[in-house]
Amino acid sequence: MVEKGILYYEDSGKARQYYPGIRREEAALAETENLLSCVYKGSIDMMMSTLVKQRSLTKEEIRELYDILEGLESREREREKNNTIHIKLLRCALWYSLDVIR
Repeated sequence: MVEKGILYYEDSGKARQYYPGIRREEAALAETENLLSCVYKGSIDMMMSTLVKQRSLTKEEIRELYDILEGLESREREREKNNTIHIKLLRCALWYSLDVIR
């Protein structure tokens, strides 16, 4: 695990003291991605459906999931808006270039 960067150690006399080489969040994300890939063939909706069917969600958990999805939708809309602006700027630059060439 030391070679993979998951752990590191410090020599302190006769013993080594081991410490995590990655944050808990990084490890959890890596394990979740691995589970998603191996068990659910990359299908997030299949994984979520299985989890929700197997255990009851509290109103708070449902609200939290809803807020996460709303945040993702909001970021996607903003990204699309920015892409539209970039496309318009590129079109203007191309038209300007064509006018200069003529």
